[in-house]
Amino acid sequence: MNVWITKYALTQGIYKIDGERSESQPNMFVRIKPSGGPHEYYHKPYWHERKADALRHADSFRLKKIASLKRVIAKLEGLKFR
Repeated sequence: MNVWITKYALTQGIYKIDGERSESQPNMFVRIKPSGGPHEYYHKPYWHERKADALRHADSFRLKKIASLKRVIAKLEGLKFR
């Protein structure tokens, strides 16, 4: 099963991986590495079956980050040193 990962959308972008949904926890997606390395686990809402859903989720991350940075900028602009 292929899914789109948004967990690191702001730093690594959105990427597609192959894996399977966990049988014991249906909200978890597991990627088993062919190299034998440690498995990767992704919880909802950080994996999506459709690319459009992944794009919407990543865009919400982007908008939240922009809002956060605007608050930081406003705080810094308001600082006065004496």
